[in-house]
Amino acid sequence: MPDLLSTEILINLPESLGQQAVAELRESERRFREMLGNLALVSMMLDRKGRITYCNDYLLLMTGWQRDEVIGRDWFELFLPLEVVDELRGVYASLLADEPVAWHYENEIVTRSGERRLIRWNNSLLRSVAGDVIGTASIGEDITERKHSEAALARTHNELSGTHNSARRQAEDERNRFFALSRDMLCILGFDGYYKDLNPAWQATLGYTDAELLAKPFIEFVHPDDRQATLVEAEKLAGGNALITFENRYRCKDGSYRDFLWSATPVVEDGLIYGAARDVTDRKHAEEALLKAGALQSAIFNSANFSSIATDAKGVIQIFNVGAERMLGYTAAEVVNKITPADISDPQEVIARATALSVELETPITPGFEALVFKASRGIEDIYELTYFRKDGSRFPAVVSVTALRDAQDAIIGYLLIGTDNTARKQAEEALLEAGSLQSAIFNSANFSSIATDAKGVIQIFNVGAERMLGYAAVEVMNKITPADISDPLEVIARAKALSQELETTIAPGFEALVFKASRGIEDVYELTYIRKDGSRFPAVVSVTALRDGQGGIIGYLLIGTDNTARKRAEEALLKAGALQNAIFNSANFSSIATDEKGVIQLFNVGAERMLGYAAIEVLNKITPGFEALVFKASRGIEDIYELTYIRKDGSRFPAIVSVTALRDAPGGIIG
Repeated sequence: MPDLLSTEILINLPESLGQQAVAELRESERRFREMLGNLALVSMMLDRKGRITYCNDYLLLMTGWQRDEVIGRDWFELFLPLEVVDELRGVYASLLADEPVAWHYENEIVTRSGERRLIRWNNSLLRSVAGDVIGTASIGEDITERKHSEAALARTHNELSGTHNSARRQAEDERNRFFALSRDMLCILGFDGYYKDLNPAWQATLGYTDAELLAKPFIEFVHPDDRQATLVEAEKLAGGNALITFENRYRCKDGSYRDFLWSATPVVEDGLIYGAARDVTDRKHAEEALLKAGALQSAIFNSANFSSIATDAKGVIQIFNVGAERMLGYTAAEVVNKITPADISDPQEVIARATALSVELETPITPGFEALVFKASRGIEDIYELTYFRKDGSRFPAVVSVTALRDAQDAIIGYLLIGTDNTARKQAEEALLEAGSLQSAIFNSANFSSIATDAKGVIQIFNVGAERMLGYAAVEVMNKITPADISDPLEVIARAKALSQELETTIAPGFEALVFKASRGIEDVYELTYIRKDGSRFPAVVSVTALRDGQGGIIGYLLIGTDNTARKRAEEALLKAGALQNAIFNSANFSSIATDEKGVIQLFNVGAERMLGYAAIEVLNKITPGFEALVFKASRGIEDIYELTYIRKDGSRFPAIVSVTALRDAPGGIIG
């Protein structure tokens, strides 16, 4: 079973998670692994039943077990003393039910050799995206030696209280030797608030000399936010409490702070407190990293939007998340330790993939699970489309990302397959194909912004024209936003209001306003301002079509847009030219064609359609009249009228008298 916090998992996360989320997950995971690699801390994750789903190398090293002997096993039965198993299992169940934010406790664990180690645990709940508790994440510190230190400190104090000088000298020697050698910070504190004795670990940790620490009340070295709570604990000790454990932060000489875990015992008759502190700063950082990595990674693995399937090295499923259950109809119990992902994949597609890979990689690849993970097993990035079979026999297309899971020695211990349901995208593509070759040509043209959505408006296809016009890569918008998110919000609101009045029904501002007419089967072409990724804006003419399945149900929408900038400029120039020229331009008796500065046709009036046989949509943003020779004089400000033969769409020809005028902006630059 894979180490679910291994870095390799993150290589092929679906882009639909969002670049920021993926980046945060990778960085938090990197820091987390780095910390745990350098610290003597144990970490683990348990599911709701107490089964181990993750443990780090230090836990294995401490206990003598191998990873494949631990993952999936019951934590309580494998690691806890027999006499406390039932009690602690009940405590665990009650904590899951009460859902505390975090909790601490100490307990013994039993190693493979039978040795007992005392661990102090910090525990937090793991939740799914829906907020359900799915288990716990824990960081533990082996405090066996620290407990021995506390016992030894108490023992030397008792011996120092004896009446025989020889025994007292022997106890003092033992205490001094113990103070000098202990890696914990040991101290004797008076009820007056001043330290009486400190071992060398204090100076090594905080940077102060003994004289500096002894000269001031101890509370001055405590973090201001922790002082009140620390004084409360000190008062408890002065009042005779036998043993108190607490945490606080101490200021170092360089101004930084360290986290301390304290165990303190008072001797009231002497007015002294014997304390032992362990620097747990790195442990606290590791706990924070675990929580962050656990929450983000748990959100991915437990998301209902992704089918996350982890296998062992042979392909047998070990983890089957809630998304996989929802998409495929199986419960995890029905597939874990029983089948491979190949058993839920279209067998013909698996055979075809094996054949294609064998040719591509020039090596025989067996149809079956090997064909699904072969590239990943060789360290090659692999994302492919495949048809999955549900439990009820129905099928759906999926996009699958495959990553090899590796141990510390880089050996493959399993595979992670993250899948997304590709049905909406496939349906949109099929609807486009059914629309015929012309629409397909338009859709794939760089001159048109072609955006296909699912029924809820989430973008599924974003063509090269949309990328060019709007400045986004397809991966930045697909499965993330709707076309309303790239449209002028005030215009969307205005459109919603206008449609609500026109159609006498309430239409919400947002995507609904952009497709409402199309959703009712009404032809809809409108003007709208699009906002590019860089924040710049341009006017677009948008044509909206509802995409429907075989039964007529709407499965999405297709929005085809053209950049209307040149047309807007041409119209403005025509308006400036006056009413007469505008009347001529819109007359059916004249072929009036306006271009941009490069000669690409932007306006093609009804007269041009009548004379040449083309519909405006067939020529706009596509062709030029041929071009520099036709406009050279006009580009130099010279009046130009000439005769020319035009060729109609049907191939017939006719002579025409053509008058050419340069359209200019306010500063005099040619815009068409």
